[in-house]
Amino acid sequence: MFSAIKVGGEKMYEKARRGESIELSPRRISIFQFDIERSLEDRQNLIFRVTCSKGTYIRSLCADFGKALGSCAHLIALRRDSIGQYSADDAWEFQDLEEAITKSYF
Repeated sequence: MFSAIKVGGEKMYEKARRGESIELSPRRISIFQFDIERSLEDRQNLIFRVTCSKGTYIRSLCADFGKALGSCAHLIALRRDSIGQYSADDAWEFQDLEEAITKSYF
């Protein structure tokens, strides 16, 4: 996995773009909840919800999940529902945001 984690003061994805391969040592994370919400009709795609500690790479978690099943896996889509005190439930709808901006500027 390539990420913005810095190794030797440089982001991993920058090293990857140059063809350098970097192995990161495993980090301790916590998975507080892992729920499979549904399996799609093709039975090859899952939708799941994870509650985890900071520093968790969901793409890596997907790959590990596939490996644990004796197969492989990758991430097609990712939605972050919350981070810290911020929740998607508290987010503005785009139209409401646009109206608020328009009112404050005109």
